[in-house]
Amino acid sequence: MSQCSIYIPGLLGPDVPIEAFDQQAWPGIKTCPYLAKLLTHGHYSAMTKVDIESRILNGLGITFSADADVPMAYLRSQQIPHVTAQSNFWCLDPVFIQIDKEDAVICAHESIDLDESEARYLIEDLNTHFAEDGFKLHYHSTHRWVLEAELELVTSSLTSVFQKNLSQLQPTGATEKQWRTLQNEIQMLLFNHPINQAREERGDVTVNSLWLWGGGEPEQYERVVESVFCDESWVNDIAQLYEIDSHTVDNFAKLTRIDKPCLLIYSELFITVRSNDVFAWLDGLAHFEDKILSRAMDMLAKGSLDHLSVYSDTVSISLQKKDLKKWWRRDKPVRDSVLKARHDYGV
Repeated sequence: MSQCSIYIPGLLGPDVPIEAFDQQAWPGIKTCPYLAKLLTHGHYSAMTKVDIESRILNGLGITFSADADVPMAYLRSQQIPHVTAQSNFWCLDPVFIQIDKEDAVICAHESIDLDESEARYLIEDLNTHFAEDGFKLHYHSTHRWVLEAELELVTSSLTSVFQKNLSQLQPTGATEKQWRTLQNEIQMLLFNHPINQAREERGDVTVNSLWLWGGGEPEQYERVVESVFCDESWVNDIAQLYEIDSHTVDNFAKLTRIDKPCLLIYSELFITVRSNDVFAWLDGLAHFEDKILSRAMDMLAKGSLDHLSVYSDTVSISLQKKDLKKWWRRDKPVRDSVLKARHDYGV
């Protein structure tokens, strides 16, 4: 049986009262017929809400303890040729944190737009400064760094804390005091660093902190998909590690049939949900329909795909060709189906 799984974080919208929005702003049955059909005829199942990285790794067949961090740093370390040490690895990513009287919020990560020379300069100086602390940073890519350090912590992934108050989201565990001391020193070094001084003079966003996360280890890998369609470079890097064929999302629209299990990751809605932009999210639903869902549903109707599963943060919706033949089930408006799903499963 050919299977296509589509992971679309943010499918049910932002955590704001969207029922208050005018019905005319919502995509109708005629403008989004495939989405209306999926939401009307699909079989719903509840899902435990986890961070995006965990959901994607599980979708690729990589499992790890639910009580541990997502193993992103370990996977990154496997992609760095000169890293051979058998020690703990952590993601330590450059960020800009906006601080006011009460809140500290991560406002920028990749949008800092570092270049490789800036990133390597910062890493070199950090390594020199903290060499005696058993702290060693490795360059993976401009916005993704790997820390080699013996720490015992539980952390929150960068995507899960973005644009949130960080006061209750700091790493916790046996070495949290040690880490907080190091973090304070890191921020002091970054504040006066020539790279940041030059960026500030140009009016560019500075790197004023580093976010620690992703220190778990994978437990098992089971080959559940043969190909992945995604525009996130880190996903394609991991797919390469496990010899999974990787393609851009645009290539999905060129398919006429699916013979082997595949995973598509569509992240555009997540950006709108994170910023609570309801109008952009509604536009994103129509874009998803036109770019992805129409192709998948067409293959399903023609029998060139056996099973379609669309899943988000709290719910999965599965569909087979026989479900489309239930003509007596009249397609419901997208708004009605989304609001019911939000009520039943949350966002």
